[in-house]
Amino acid sequence: MISYKVIYPLSIYTIGICEVISRQKRDYLVFNGFTDNLKEVVNMPQEWLADLLILGVFTRTGDELTIIDNLRKKMRKAVILMITTVGYEDVMRKGLVKGANGFIYNDCAESELIQAIDGILNNQVITPHGFRIHPDLNDINTNKSSPKLDFNITSREKEILVLITKGYNNRSIAQHLFISEQTVAVHRKNLFRKLGVKNTMALLMTAKERHLIT
Repeated sequence: MISYKVIYPLSIYTIGICEVISRQKRDYLVFNGFTDNLKEVVNMPQEWLADLLILGVFTRTGDELTIIDNLRKKMRKAVILMITTVGYEDVMRKGLVKGANGFIYNDCAESELIQAIDGILNNQVITPHGFRIHPDLNDINTNKSSPKLDFNITSREKEILVLITKGYNNRSIAQHLFISEQTVAVHRKNLFRKLGVKNTMALLMTAKERHLIT
């Protein structure tokens, strides 16, 4: 069983999300509460969290990005699906770098919501059709100080890292792992972020120095 929580500023949408999941008979998904106060989430204890977190993102203030940071520190294995509206793609890109697993638009079809949930639970990075990952995802922090590095890479990231060492490009990796190129691109960017590098050569050198590869 997989528990899920909804973090959404409008409770009526929370009801709708739960209704859709119920109608689609995803019996393995168990509703485990919600909050419509995004700022409260930062102070929530770890035991409040769940396996799947559905997060509504509708501001540009950075509050949601802080929430994603906080959630990742408290519960690394949880998956985060962001829901937003058209026009917030720049925030979504930053959210993906911060550790979210994907996003959908709030006017999507019921089937798209369910497919997105199923996808991120199967280690895919979910984004709407036509969305493109910005090439400068790592340049979201204007702070000149060195970033805090995170070497706790996931099993999927390790798989991709190993294939990168073998010279596989994104398309080859996607074919080998039966995932989309978009998913590979996001995992690669997450590896860059976690190891504090900006290109593949530096990624491989740092990974070897940290004994992440042999």
